[in-house]
Amino acid sequence: MIVDTPELDEEGRLDYWPKQFFDEWKNSLDQLLYGGG
Repeated sequence: MIVDTPELDEEGRLDYWPKQFFDEWKNSLDQLLYGGG
């Protein structure tokens, strides 16, 4: 298993956005509608 560890900058922003980070709603909806993700 690979664990991503994004860092926060001085203004609270992520230095990068890992795949599937906070997008589970979209992934679940895609799977229901299209049978995939």
